[in-house]
Amino acid sequence: MTREQAKEFLPLIQALADNKTIQIYHQSNGKWEDIDDPKFTSPRDRYRVKPKPEYRPFKNGKECWEEMIKHSPFGWVMNKEFGTLSNIIFMNNYTIELTPVNLKYDRDDQACGIDRVIFDFKNVFDLFKFADGAPFGVKE
Repeated sequence: MTREQAKEFLPLIQALADNKTIQIYHQSNGKWEDIDDPKFTSPRDRYRVKPKPEYRPFKNGKECWEEMIKHSPFGWVMNKEFGTLSNIIFMNNYTIELTPVNLKYDRDDQACGIDRVIFDFKNVFDLFKFADGAPFGVKE
């Protein structure tokens, strides 16, 4: 391997050292496939770091519900910026109603109300993730 070839392959080798998955392109079937032990014997353009999955906001309540049942604890989301939890209390085909975990108290320390916030699916996707850390959306 020449110095120039080493420079070309260096990002792939670094990614491998960082425990990222390397893929090779098979011209016979036109697909990228994961490889466990890359030898880097093919041309550089036949290799890549496996792209992270891309997500999009839910299109409707049904799609949201079908994904929600896969996550635990069920019906909970976490604010991406602050790490605070909210519970999904209502959903239709356009909006989601959340209750942040912050009760209002009166002078006698009795809970007197719960904040409720309504978002569309795009806003929830941008601001929250499932409580288990997964993106609040559908994998494309």
